Amino acid sequence: MIWEIISGGRKLPVMRIDKVSYRTNPIFEHLYIGMPWTELDYVAGLTTCIPIYKQMKAEFPEVQAVNAMYSNGLIIIISTKRRYGGFAKDIGLRALTTPHGLGMGKIVIVVDEGLDPSDLQQVMWAVSTKFNPAGDLVQIPNPYVRDLDPASQPAGITDKIIIDATTPVSPAGPL
Repeated sequence: MIWEIISGGRKLPVMRIDKVSYRTNPIFEHLYIGMPWTELDYVAGLTTCIPIYKQMKAEFPEVQAVNAMYSNGLIIIISTKRRYGGFAKDIGLRALTTPHGLGMGKIVIVVDEGLDPSDLQQVMWAVSTKFNPAGDLVQIPNPYVRDLDPASQPAGITDKIIIDATTPVSPAGPL
């Protein structure tokens, strides 16, 4: 097997192709791999967004929408209503434990129900105006992430974070 150094300095296998088959009416002519946004980001992203949304909605009916498109990297953005203060952190922790969130989630951003998680301007506005690192950040050291994450050291191990970018409420009880 041939190894080549790519993806942040790690050695990854390189395949040698001897023959190529083709289909007269292909489903996908080809997929571009590289910096987002490519076809692959949108096609594969749906297979992450929808299962995470369904799993979260089944357990937390307050969840309004999920954006886990690969074009955002390993980020899951969730829009939710709140039951109580700190609820966003609970949502973030659960998202990281869904089957898709385990490997594909490295950063979870939770925003208020009125914000569209696919509108990154709205999400960044919420982070810049509602997020206080002193109490709204949860860092989880050394869990698993897909080997594709170039920042993981060693491959497949990285810290994960949850950013609570929701409007602060008292932890005493529901809204």
